[in-house]
Amino acid sequence: MKRIVLIFRFGKDAPVGNELPLLAAIAGCNSRLALGIPVPDKGMITLIYTDWSPTKIAEGFYEVGKGTGDRLPVLVMDTTSPGFAINSEDFGPAVGKAFELLTREIKKAVPPEPLAEDIPVDTRVEVKLSLDQLLDLVSKVGLTNLSNTERSRLDELSKESL
Repeated sequence: MKRIVLIFRFGKDAPVGNELPLLAAIAGCNSRLALGIPVPDKGMITLIYTDWSPTKIAEGFYEVGKGTGDRLPVLVMDTTSPGFAINSEDFGPAVGKAFELLTREIKKAVPPEPLAEDIPVDTRVEVKLSLDQLLDLVSKVGLTNLSNTERSRLDELSKESL
């Protein structure tokens, strides 16, 4: 699943070594869905729309740093994770503007998911998640973030197990 990932890379406030090719790989074919902001004497903040996991991104920075002899400490956050919060204004107007620009670019580049009512009834597929699948989903997104269908299915399965 693609989402916006926030990367804090500490150290030099400009790309180093093979960092740009790494960021291009993370962004995939659409490099306009990545924005880097230098933080003077602190490092770089990069917002990127990707399907790479935070762990894979951190490993990529580790490998790039190892290859160049530079240490590239990073903090990588999935902005869709429960509990993610950032006050971008505290980082200055550039970060707030970057969030705004990247969100606008994503909306232009990524077609919205069709609404259920827009899909012809004869092409809809009913998916019955198992209790294990639903519990895994709850652990990932939280109970309050389940869809109405998922919540109903969980309630149904809970009653059956009593």
